[in-house]
Amino acid sequence: MARAKDVLLALCWAFWCSFTIAYTDPDELQRLLVLRDALRKRGPAWVKAVETWTCPGEDDHDETRTVDYAGDRFQTSQDEEEEEISVVQEEQEEISVVQEEEESQAVEEEEETQVEEEVTGDGLGVGLFRSWFGSGRRRLQEENLCDPCGEDNQGWGNWKHVGCRGGPGGEYTGARSFYGIDAPAGYVTNIHITDQSTITPGGLDTEIPPEFCLLTKLRELDLDGGNLVGEIPSWIPSCFQYLRELDLSFNFLTGEIPNWFTEMRGLQEYKIEGNNMTGRVPEGFANLENIRIIRLEENDFYGPLPQDFEFLSTIQVLWLFDNPRLCGPVKVPEIELVCCFCEVAECGIFTQNTSLDQPCTQPWPRLDGAPMDPMEPLLPCAVPTKSGDLIPAELPPSACEVLLQVYE
Repeated sequence: MARAKDVLLALCWAFWCSFTIAYTDPDELQRLLVLRDALRKRGPAWVKAVETWTCPGEDDHDETRTVDYAGDRFQTSQDEEEEEISVVQEEQEEISVVQEEEESQAVEEEEETQVEEEVTGDGLGVGLFRSWFGSGRRRLQEENLCDPCGEDNQGWGNWKHVGCRGGPGGEYTGARSFYGIDAPAGYVTNIHITDQSTITPGGLDTEIPPEFCLLTKLRELDLDGGNLVGEIPSWIPSCFQYLRELDLSFNFLTGEIPNWFTEMRGLQEYKIEGNNMTGRVPEGFANLENIRIIRLEENDFYGPLPQDFEFLSTIQVLWLFDNPRLCGPVKVPEIELVCCFCEVAECGIFTQNTSLDQPCTQPWPRLDGAPMDPMEPLLPCAVPTKSGDLIPAELPPSACEVLLQVYE
């Protein structure tokens, strides 16, 4: 009997993971809608970039119904509220009837049959489990509720460029999803708005929008190929402490590499190639225990590489080419290729069109003792929604200022 319980519990847990990962958390949906409307105000190129960020039956940003993981709680527009409450009450009554019938039946059945009604010690039975998934998922499909996260097997949702790859369990260090991302289910973990310069003439042509800070569970921020301008924002490490991939490549970014990236200890991929950046490559990459990809090529970095590059024990990709003013020795550990990783990225160290491995012919600014570049702090901000509700948040002032004006 214990063996049967274990098997059935495992099946239930697998179903729980696969279903909960698909549904957008209601609060996260409200943040997404505000983010979408803020991006739309940045101009036609951003409107095009988020054109799939719509909800069924939505009319010019009107509020639409939302659903939480289980499909059991609804937030409705005012004219549908009474009807929706009635539907929920009826289905709750149906679930209660099914539970009572199955509990009564379980008393009379053999011990093995009783396992179906006693999956866990807290009384979660298969009848409730089936009715929960059956009615909850069916409602999601039939009611056309707004669900940006979707149910795609690859973790990409109904809204293009949005992925929700978390799973049930704890925050960050708790249970991981099938995608290996330690984030709660129903939250956006991946933003992948790329190559917009090939879609809209001139590309996005704005600075990197701070309103992305609304998405506090991000693991990937990929905005490559959008003709974005300005410097790398100082709010990134404050807003995205758990970021794994930062890809700002092939834009028109300027300035130097800020050294606050050392505060982003989970960072695995740092990509800023194909910009107009300059300066020394700062110390600190060796402090990132899981860094695998550093791509700095096609910029104007100069001087010798930082001394701590010789301690990049996890590095797989180090691309430095087309930085003619880089010079001096290349002291990097021999790359130990990780299985399968190099099938999607060309591993190795690439230094073409640089002066690396040649003596530097002039002194360059020293890196020793360089202070930490400033990071924009997070402050309380009550973000208004279209309906007039307020979303409590911790945001950098630059983001709060933008978001307070979205619905003015």
